[in-house]
Amino acid sequence: MFVNLCMYEQIHGVKFNWERIHGLKLSQKVQTLVNTLREAQTDKADFNKAAWCLATLMAKFCRRFLGTEQYSFQGVLEEIREQRPADPVLIPVLQAGDDMRWPFENEFPRSRTHYVWPKRDETTLEVRWVAQLGDDYAPSADDVIFVLDPMLATGNTACLAIKNLIDNGASEHNIYFCSMFAAPEGVAHVQEEFPLVNLVLVIVDRELDQNGFIRPGVGDFGDRSRLPIGYLPKLFSPTPAEVKATEPVTGESVEAKTDVVEDSKESSPH
Repeated sequence: MFVNLCMYEQIHGVKFNWERIHGLKLSQKVQTLVNTLREAQTDKADFNKAAWCLATLMAKFCRRFLGTEQYSFQGVLEEIREQRPADPVLIPVLQAGDDMRWPFENEFPRSRTHYVWPKRDETTLEVRWVAQLGDDYAPSADDVIFVLDPMLATGNTACLAIKNLIDNGASEHNIYFCSMFAAPEGVAHVQEEFPLVNLVLVIVDRELDQNGFIRPGVGDFGDRSRLPIGYLPKLFSPTPAEVKATEPVTGESVEAKTDVVEDSKESSPH
């Protein structure tokens, strides 16, 4: 599961803080869900179903990071005191992070949910704010915070969101950044900036490409969860084979072929 991180360590001479990296067991069920998300021909409905199931497994895995708290309630005959798991704070990173929100809220029904929305420029890969943490939530140092974003690519978006939380009072060691797919470069970036932040990951893929996409990855997670296959934007430049297929026949220009058609119409007896 983390073989690519080990290779990245050896090649680039970095040292990951493995105590802060947590991974789901790569069971047959998890692998099937991952493959469904990767498959180019998976339609929107099946993509969202697989994403929901995988996020649910992640939420159940994350329960181990929560402590317990005392609570009381009024029974039929007397007041009852019990312990229950503490409630986390959920921070979906819009837009794709919202696809993980429902499974986490289903697992933690008493959780509080607040949003951040950093947006990446797909040309420069720089990140700017669309919406930061609102005035309705001021993190406390004791809050256990699950930041939800299915893709950890360059790490720029993750670091901006984490910084926003820490600047508002969150404790770095109580932040858990939860991603389905990660690139080694993104993991290294987050750990360099915030060494105490916990990373909860399903898959660490091979690398980032020149466009800032995780390879092999799943493409644009947000687009695939919202758009039918036929409406998905083309992510990359056409391949040489695609370019060749659109070129005119060798030795003939498009104008020349048009002239032939016009001549044949004029010479036709009909």
